[in-house]
Amino acid sequence: MAQFVLICNQNDLSTPIVAHVREEFKPEVAGLTLAEVNACIEEKKPDIGVVYLGQHTKNCVQALQDILTKVKGIPFILVGTRDNCRRFQGYNNGEEKQFIFMPMGTNSLLTQLKKTLKTLRNISDDEEGEGPGRKHILVVDDDSVYLRTMMNWLKDIYRVSVVKSGPAAITFLQGSVPDLVLLDYEMPEVDGLETLTMIRKLDTCKDVPVLFLTGISSAFAVREAVKLKPQGYILKKIDRDGLILKLKEVFNGNQ
Repeated sequence: MAQFVLICNQNDLSTPIVAHVREEFKPEVAGLTLAEVNACIEEKKPDIGVVYLGQHTKNCVQALQDILTKVKGIPFILVGTRDNCRRFQGYNNGEEKQFIFMPMGTNSLLTQLKKTLKTLRNISDDEEGEGPGRKHILVVDDDSVYLRTMMNWLKDIYRVSVVKSGPAAITFLQGSVPDLVLLDYEMPEVDGLETLTMIRKLDTCKDVPVLFLTGISSAFAVREAVKLKPQGYILKKIDRDGLILKLKEVFNGNQ
């Protein structure tokens, strides 16, 4: 699972709440500057930003506004008093945003943060062990809207996890091996072909079925990747019934 980045004023790092979060989750840490947050995202590829609105936040209002509006590609969880959270409610980067209101006890905060992280990552309770008989599908796509669509289409039949980049997929696969990967062929920076190459280098994933998700224009290019043994490709214009039929065919063929 990709790690989140904890964003807070350096003077708040020693507070008990921040110390407990760091001990429990081992997140990446970035200060309240746009440059530092962007550098962390570029290097570590976190999937979520957790912003702690502590007592020193009032000195960094403009920096926080810049982070919440200009950092692209990850959703945010804001942790702070209700008044502080409301202060920054209107600043958006186009991704989902969640709030955890303080004060609350440490254990309650850690529990609430874990639940909120699961919500943003679209991880269902089945993935915590309540549905061992269901096939597990990992969907890799940089489009948040498409990921939500896939989740809604598949969640009643399969266990579904989603990530937004090739590096995030590799991090996920190092800790969990799904039954099938749906992989977007056209992603920025690290595309589907590069991601599949990395997947096949993982000993535990050499034989995991991979289906490319692609537009019509790249269907020919996908055929060029056959030496990496993808299971095939699915055109993104497919409807829900067609997708589920294709997935059943793949799973039945691997039995």
